[in-house]
Amino acid sequence: MHPILFTIFGKAIYTYGFMAMLGLLAAVGTWYWLARRETQYGGDFPTTFAIWLMLPGIVGARAAYVIANWSYFSTHASEIIRTDHGGLIFYGGFIAAFLALVICAKVRRFSLLALCDFAVPALAIGHAFGRLGCLMFGCCHGSPITCADGLYARLFGLVYPLETPMGHQFPDIPLHPVQVYETAGLLLLWAGLLLFRRRLVRHPGLSSALYLLCYAPLRFGLEFLRGDTRQPGLCGLNVAQTVSIGLFMAGVALLFFVLARPTPERADS
Repeated sequence: MHPILFTIFGKAIYTYGFMAMLGLLAAVGTWYWLARRETQYGGDFPTTFAIWLMLPGIVGARAAYVIANWSYFSTHASEIIRTDHGGLIFYGGFIAAFLALVICAKVRRFSLLALCDFAVPALAIGHAFGRLGCLMFGCCHGSPITCADGLYARLFGLVYPLETPMGHQFPDIPLHPVQVYETAGLLLLWAGLLLFRRRLVRHPGLSSALYLLCYAPLRFGLEFLRGDTRQPGLCGLNVAQTVSIGLFMAGVALLFFVLARPTPERADS
């Protein structure tokens, strides 16, 4: 756990913010890599697209976190804008960025489904770096591993320093490295979407459907292993799990919609 990466002229550079910056660079790099072949997204569009999505995404993710923890922020108003200290809820940013993407598609006259497909590989890799930031910062931690004396706990369990909030709550107890689990899943999703991009792009919306169908169950399952405070949702589930179910159902509907449509000609063929 290294919440502060280094200090420059007395100014602390927080690991969470640094990893978020790397995630943004990885996302933009992914878009530039895709744009080499998909010329409709060429030029400076990847950078412009990042601006379109980044600011609403950060605002939405932070707003969701502040709302979920209003009992704290109501008396610490100055902390509301301190995103470098951590405190972003992915689904809040996801929804806000999607709304910005819809507007971008309308303004630039792109196919909405095709633009979503262009976005999701970069979303996966950017999110993966964000989860590594969570790991280093110490937030979004896991619950105690059931067999604390087992081999798995000794090899992979995270034991936080006693002087940290997690170490105080779980002294010398190995916790599930849920941040690592999610990072691994997101990296596999990113690689798969890029590896099969040439086939997926023939069916606008298919990459987006697969993203929803893969990420939503991953997030739903990992929520059972989270050890931090979770906001209650529907039917005994938490909010993230409730949203995951909604997104999975949206992915199923989108998949049927995409497969029912005739295959269009490739725009860049």
